Amino acid sequence: MFENGRMSVTDAERSGRPATATTTRNEERTLEMIRENRRIAAEEVAGRLNVSVGSAYSLIHDSLKFSKVCARRMPKELTEERKHKCLDVCSRYLARDNFLQQIVTGDETWIHHYEPERKRQSMQWKHPSSPVAKKFRT
Repeated sequence: MFENGRMSVTDAERSGRPATATTTRNEERTLEMIRENRRIAAEEVAGRLNVSVGSAYSLIHDSLKFSKVCARRMPKELTEERKHKCLDVCSRYLARDNFLQQIVTGDETWIHHYEPERKRQSMQWKHPSSPVAKKFRT
């Protein structure tokens, strides 16, 4: 088209159905739903707004700039009190004579009596300006 003399890189006006899903009202309603529940699925947003799943995802991802991320796994949440307690216990054990010779090791069997939340289950919508979600191991 440049060979024919066209200098504009923007799309020309064309006929067709106007976009009805990406309205400011739908953006506001979607933002309310995400603020109520960060783990809401795009399918649920689509059902509530009566739009397609692709349009709902476009509203969330492109218009509102949210992305779906998993919670970041952290070893444990240690408070200052627990940190000092661990330091105190370790210091007492190291002060003992022949401490390392008294350690007995063996195989361990871990039995979980609950179903921990999987990483996919912890996924939630995150705005670029919001902090990273953390999930501590128990």
